[in-house]
Amino acid sequence: MSFSLDIMKFTKKLRANGTMIMRKSTFDMYGGLVAGTRVDTGRARANWNVSLDAPKTDTRQGPSTAPEQGSPPNSIESRGGSFQTIMMQMKAGKLGSIYIANSLPYIFALEKLDSFVHPVILEVKRRIEAGVYL
Repeated sequence: MSFSLDIMKFTKKLRANGTMIMRKSTFDMYGGLVAGTRVDTGRARANWNVSLDAPKTDTRQGPSTAPEQGSPPNSIESRGGSFQTIMMQMKAGKLGSIYIANSLPYIFALEKLDSFVHPVILEVKRRIEAGVYL
């Protein structure tokens, strides 16, 4: 009986750690992408979206006017609510697929010029492997 309870506790802790790693790495990746996007008018930064289960493909005309408290810079509304809402859904165990997308037609040209995506992904990967999020 004790062994069975230990396995159940371990499984619960493992799920909680996985959820925490997903939340923190998503937050860092989103923040890194927003911060790494060049600023001319602010439109490219304002069009990063985080969503669950399906990518959000709509765009904004200008920069975000009022970032949410506790959100990365220029946080914008995401499918199912704000960035903060998405983080709360993840904390509650709604993981599914997580999408970070920017649907502006010129975002690929900016990435080609600045190469800001790859370093962000590598940094988050390094943090996961180093156990920073635990």
